[in-house]
Amino acid sequence: MRMNKQERKTNYGAFFILGIVFMVLGISLVSTVGPTGFVFLVVGLASMMIGLANRDKWAESKKET
Repeated sequence: MRMNKQERKTNYGAFFILGIVFMVLGISLVSTVGPTGFVFLVVGLASMMIGLANRDKWAESKKET
């Protein structure tokens, strides 16, 4: 239970970077293991799309930290 009830803002830049990492992992798993790596590829693409859709909010999250 959090004592501090402040509302946190989402860091969409981190979503984009996480998406890149998952995409690379998914591509490497597809090439080595097979179709099971598509899950990581899809998660990576979705994370990148969320990050890019909210690109205008990246600068706001950098100002707060």
